[in-house]
Amino acid sequence: MRKQLLTLLLVLSLLGISAPASAQGQTAGTPSLLTFDLVASGLTSPVAITHAGDGSGRLFITQQSGQVLIHNGTQLLSTPFLDISSKVSFGGERGLLSVAFHPNYPSNGYFYVNYTRKSDGATVIARYSVSANPNVANTTETIIKVIAQPYSNHNGGQLQFGPDGYLYIGMGDGGGSGDPDNYAQNPTSLLGKMLRIDVDGGSPYAIPPDNPFVSNPNVADEIWALGLRNPWRFSFDRLTGDLFIADVGQNAWEEIDFQPAASTGGRNYGWSCFEGLHNYDTSRTCTTHGALTSPVLEYAHGPNDSIGCSVTGGYRYRGTQYPALDGVYLYGDFCTGTIWGGTFNGASWTSSQLASTSYNISSFGEDEAGELYLADLNGAVYQIGGSTFSDVLPSHWAWNWIETLYANGVTGGCATAPLKYCPTGSVTRAQMAVFLLRAKYGDTYTPPAASGIFDDVPANHWAAAWIEGLYAEGITGGCAASPLRFCPDRIVNRAEMAVFLLGAKHGSAYIPPAASGIFTDVPSGYWAEAWIEQLYAEGVTGGCVASPLQYCPTDPVNRAQMAVFLVRNFDLTLYSSMNHSLRFYGHGASDLDRVKIPLDAPEKTVDVGGNFTLEFWMKAAAAENTSSACTSGGDNWINGNIIFDRDIYGGGDYGDYGVSLFGGRIAFGVANASTSNTLCGASGVADNAWHHIAVTCNSTTGAMAIFVDGTLDASVAGPTGDISYRNGRATSYPNSDPFLVIGAEKHDAGLAYPSFSGWIDEVRISNTIRYTANFTVPSAKFIADGNTVALYHLDTGPAGTCDGMIVDSSTLGPSHGYCQFGGDAPSGPLYSTDTPFLP
Repeated sequence: MRKQLLTLLLVLSLLGISAPASAQGQTAGTPSLLTFDLVASGLTSPVAITHAGDGSGRLFITQQSGQVLIHNGTQLLSTPFLDISSKVSFGGERGLLSVAFHPNYPSNGYFYVNYTRKSDGATVIARYSVSANPNVANTTETIIKVIAQPYSNHNGGQLQFGPDGYLYIGMGDGGGSGDPDNYAQNPTSLLGKMLRIDVDGGSPYAIPPDNPFVSNPNVADEIWALGLRNPWRFSFDRLTGDLFIADVGQNAWEEIDFQPAASTGGRNYGWSCFEGLHNYDTSRTCTTHGALTSPVLEYAHGPNDSIGCSVTGGYRYRGTQYPALDGVYLYGDFCTGTIWGGTFNGASWTSSQLASTSYNISSFGEDEAGELYLADLNGAVYQIGGSTFSDVLPSHWAWNWIETLYANGVTGGCATAPLKYCPTGSVTRAQMAVFLLRAKYGDTYTPPAASGIFDDVPANHWAAAWIEGLYAEGITGGCAASPLRFCPDRIVNRAEMAVFLLGAKHGSAYIPPAASGIFTDVPSGYWAEAWIEQLYAEGVTGGCVASPLQYCPTDPVNRAQMAVFLVRNFDLTLYSSMNHSLRFYGHGASDLDRVKIPLDAPEKTVDVGGNFTLEFWMKAAAAENTSSACTSGGDNWINGNIIFDRDIYGGGDYGDYGVSLFGGRIAFGVANASTSNTLCGASGVADNAWHHIAVTCNSTTGAMAIFVDGTLDASVAGPTGDISYRNGRATSYPNSDPFLVIGAEKHDAGLAYPSFSGWIDEVRISNTIRYTANFTVPSAKFIADGNTVALYHLDTGPAGTCDGMIVDSSTLGPSHGYCQFGGDAPSGPLYSTDTPFLP
């Protein structure tokens, strides 16, 4: 054994390791790059974005012209949720300006709007309610408050329910340059104020008993704060309850005011004595009701308003998809499209520019999950994303893994200003030393000082301490023994990496089990064969090629791959936006352990029946899918372990297709009227490895084909004609018939129709024959193009019980699915971190 360990140490000495290329980092929660993904376009002056807090995931988009529209996560619904355009004065700073849903909306159905009344230009706060149709509101209006407006501008317009359950109303100073009537400091006027009312305690409302001026007969009871010019947009931090008010300035300065959640109200923010932190009208007195509260952030307009002219307040990010944004308060300028991020260091707020856009930013918005959005007054809504590294966008295949590595302090990137990660850069042995020790011990770990034990790594080398720390732990013995050398700049290959990872994880005495030869490109007796196979057994890698299974042992490791290896090897916590697959367990009876995607009521875009391609990734073991050998012809595919089932059940109304794992091979069946055929694949795919599967059907010629891992596996002539589901058809099986089912036979017809046990990922349905010849298998997540009618990344996770909606990411139709969890233990489906996109 001693000889084996010495041999191992010598081998390890010939290896190397990598780490964060730079010790320089970035303050947590300060993204290097913002991204903007289009959610909706073709809108008419969108000015507000919010959610109903009802678990539906819908976005409600307010159009200044008088409508509230619904985006259901896939598309805009054609019918407005609310249309009061006949009541609304639309133009300039007037219009329907915001909507706020009651905290108990799921039970009482109430929501509130702020609009400018067409008849006289007054601000109206009104209550509406939802109808029996959750996507359409009743038109009956209950007026809560009317506030006269002396001018057409500075109407404010924001409504928000605070964490205390009260309705907050932002009111501008009534307009005119410089607040000519001094409304902002007038204690009897509601203009230039933040108001706070109780919509549940009276008719039409009550005054909260702890409002700051209720005992002062000289001040209006509704006032919560005063001294505001035009608080167009304000928001509450959903985590802390703190209030952020973006107050639009006059000619020179824009400001962000802050009120901590513990405040008892009554603050005076200084307008019109001050504009931002700067004197404006020194002839006025603004301290009658206490000392002034200064803004926490401000910015100048700049020459000719080159920096900005009108601040649009946003939200403090509390979502989970973009960790680089965590805790950042986003706000922007309407005129220049500039976006800034404010951060708090425990003592003061600072701000930095995060993006320069071409948008006229009218509003920011927040969904139920805390993800943020931006409205461009020109007619579009975008979801905001944030990346720590400017060269790794959220669309990058390894984005989640790299962000996780950064958040855990394992890397600080490869360059600053802007911060970069260099995902395609090769990993050197010096970098690997830092990566391994940081990942193993955390971001606070510092190795002992170096003494210069390696001939080619002087004690003042940037990674000397990390390299010597790796040597002291027995993870490496260097690259040469006499003299002792480390080769810090040499690139690490995949074989070396397997040894480094397992050595760091399990300790210097670890010896992996003997190899069995599972990788076709790792010959028997190869020096790292056992380490490579153990890395595979522990789920850290899936190899470099799925079929035949290969590892590519001599390929260099790049920094993106290294992120995945490190996160998996050391079980670092990934963010919820990571890649997932769905794990089914073959218990698809009684409407369980399956996914159901609606085809009807209303018509769903996933219901293609002409030329189509269905493709997906799958992984399964033969022992869990024991159907007998596939037999071609007729409807025989239904006797396999069913992966997809989309059929029309009932005599004289056939239009079916489905895919099963039949005797370890793919079976694809199509039926139309009295004609049906089953195509049996030629390649075994039940080998517990990931495979890309595509099936195609031509409605004109009837041609059917199966592709496995990019290669044509089988083809046959099948039925011709359109097999679309007939929408609105009567059925005796409403709980199963109008669905595409994943993981089971939809009608639960018995043991003769067994369910699929295994993993499914990346389901894409196209309304075209996407593949007609051999093709290169996608090496990253599918994308939605012009021929995509449904796309399921199955990344709604995090890992664990699949108990919610399965989201269609194609943005072409409301074809979200439903996860039906349960069945004999183990129950499924479950979200799994086992995906086909490992390095």
